[in-house]
Amino acid sequence: PEEEDLRHVNEIPYDSLRPQFRSDVEEFTRKVYKSLRPKRLDRATVTGPMLVHLAQEYCKAINDNGMPAIKSAWTYAVQAQMRSSCREAVQLYRARMNDKAMHNLPMDEDELRAVHKAAKA
Repeated sequence: PEEEDLRHVNEIPYDSLRPQFRSDVEEFTRKVYKSLRPKRLDRATVTGPMLVHLAQEYCKAINDNGMPAIKSAWTYAVQAQMRSSCREAVQLYRARMNDKAMHNLPMDEDELRAVHKAAKA
């Protein structure tokens, strides 16, 4: 019965598994997490959104009966991440400028430059 249970281990409550089995699973998990390193491609760390974009490009190429080009798919993934990061940075800058400058007008040029410099940081 125990071997049969292992085929459906994801459906069995964790506490009902044998203590030795649980201990072995936990030790294995620790070893895996200890040895994990971020995925890198061309010296850049692959983020979750980049990996998703890369997978989408591969699927699109395969579905179009093409051959996925790793380099170009990676370039597109990096570019998509850069565009997203740029949009987020502009939104943050605008929010900071709106909060610190627009609500405190009028202000002299030096104050505005200081606010601008702080918003860019």
